[in-house]
Amino acid sequence: MDKINSSYLKTESIEKIRHHLETNSLKVLTLNSFLSKEYFDLIKNKAKSIKLTEEYFPLSHNYETSEIKENELINLIKEYITILLNKKISKIEAFVKKIKHKSYTILSDKPEKKKTKLFLYLEKEITSEAGGYNVFIKNEDSLTLIPEENSLTIFIEDGAKDFIKYVDAKAKNSKNVFIELILK
Repeated sequence: MDKINSSYLKTESIEKIRHHLETNSLKVLTLNSFLSKEYFDLIKNKAKSIKLTEEYFPLSHNYETSEIKENELINLIKEYITILLNKKISKIEAFVKKIKHKSYTILSDKPEKKKTKLFLYLEKEITSEAGGYNVFIKNEDSLTLIPEENSLTIFIEDGAKDFIKYVDAKAKNSKNVFIELILK
């Protein structure tokens, strides 16, 4: 756990995070500077070597992705989230995703089973005016999240949904790269 920012490991911090996730309608929270600088740089460089495949389903999404098998980072985050949410994680799926010009995901009408999603942002080059940010919605509440490198966003669906805003031509050759973890 020494690879996680020590301020997020303190009992007081864990209690504040739990309280936020339990009491807010939109159960979304971002932890900035989540990993130690050295470990973050290592993960970021490893992610660059992963071969991504373009996924284009017009009614769903457009981005590049690759599944990640369990590794040290996945296990580290799994251990932290188990402590944070005070529950056992039975299954975890992990993907590296890259968004660039013309990338997006679409908000679905399908009801989702309650699950937790985590987003660990590795590279953030796209400006918010070009899109590429996450939007979380529940009933009348919405939250726009502009990603920052080395931040972990925790999102408990619980009736809420999310999507990535279309990346327009202002992005030029910029990209955002993140790891998405889905806990079931």
